[in-house]
Amino acid sequence: MNQRLSLTSLLLCIPALLCAPLMALMPRGMMGLVIYCALVLLPSFKKHWPEIIKNTHKQSFILLASAVGYSFLSAAWSPNDSAWHTGFDIVYLTVCCAIIFLTLPFIKTPALNILINLFMGGWVVGIILLCIECFYDHPIHRWYEGLDAATPVNENVTKRMAALFALSVWPVALWLKTKGKPVLSALCVLGFLGLSFFLTNRSSLLAMLVGTCVLFFAMYQAVLARWALVLLIGLGCFFIVPISTLLPLIPQEITGQLFDSALARIKIWTVTSQHILDEPLIGHGIDASKGLQTNVGDGFFQPGVTVVSHHPHNIFLQIWLDFGMIGALLWGGLLLMMTYRVYNAHEVAQPYIIAASFCSLMMLSTTFSLLQAWWLSGHIVTALMLALLSYSLSRSAATNGTSAGGIAKSDS
Repeated sequence: MNQRLSLTSLLLCIPALLCAPLMALMPRGMMGLVIYCALVLLPSFKKHWPEIIKNTHKQSFILLASAVGYSFLSAAWSPNDSAWHTGFDIVYLTVCCAIIFLTLPFIKTPALNILINLFMGGWVVGIILLCIECFYDHPIHRWYEGLDAATPVNENVTKRMAALFALSVWPVALWLKTKGKPVLSALCVLGFLGLSFFLTNRSSLLAMLVGTCVLFFAMYQAVLARWALVLLIGLGCFFIVPISTLLPLIPQEITGQLFDSALARIKIWTVTSQHILDEPLIGHGIDASKGLQTNVGDGFFQPGVTVVSHHPHNIFLQIWLDFGMIGALLWGGLLLMMTYRVYNAHEVAQPYIIAASFCSLMMLSTTFSLLQAWWLSGHIVTALMLALLSYSLSRSAATNGTSAGGIAKSDS
């Protein structure tokens, strides 16, 4: 057993170290790391299966399985030809995520701390690579893709990197906090917030602004911050449709002052809400935006546009568009249950988890679709690192006989 765990820990060191550099150089390869980790942990998962079954929160598992299962089956009526492929991505990443998170309690504390430290070291390398790529016109990306200096680099390359690092900065700040360096922790968050002003992703900048404010508030009022997160999720899941139908009422004096991408989102959200009302109960099927045909003649877009957008640029609208009221109840219930269970995390970790959640929701409400495998994988990695840090804090508190603010898991 010890040999197997030792080998498992050694194999997990590779993705821990390479994760952040991969964010900077190959963001769309993130799902490979998640699959690799799940395969490495699979023997341990099978070995501890009886304990896992005993300790698993049954309601959460049933709700997750129902939400993912319904989302996958909705590919049957989706107008998107690649809907089954998207559904399969969600299923296998969910399975990988379950294997990883359910096996975490059985990783020994020394190995846990090594993995955390390796991730942090890799994050420093990753942020350096991010700066080189963004401030020197993507020399590594150009070399890899064979692009000459005159060929512009797709702006989504920078946006993906900025979004992934905006997610991963929160476990880094928490780690610095656990090391007794609260000033460096705050400077880490503020430093990346400052860096975000120079990147091309306005959504990640907005997310960092919101996340930073929430973090400093949650440090003093964690309960209120958690309830604010519940309120945001509740409003998003259950009131986003009536809210979006009011968007055309925004005065032209206001919309005329918006930058192009913000105006485009208002237009996309408005058209999306119209499609939602066509199929409000079961939705149009997973990833429906890529297949829905729209004759846009309302002045928002040029005549002849057929597909308004590849996705609604808002996670709550996408849930309603793809999965209807049934999906909103399933996914909304799951998100609310996950928010409630933040209380089980170590009290030191809770403000960072809440801030990361707000940051994530801000980006999911304005930018990339969570149905993209690389983006979903980025969220899994962030949640994994926050969970590892919370486990480490709880175990340390249990060993020292201090308050853990959560449930400490014993080594096995």
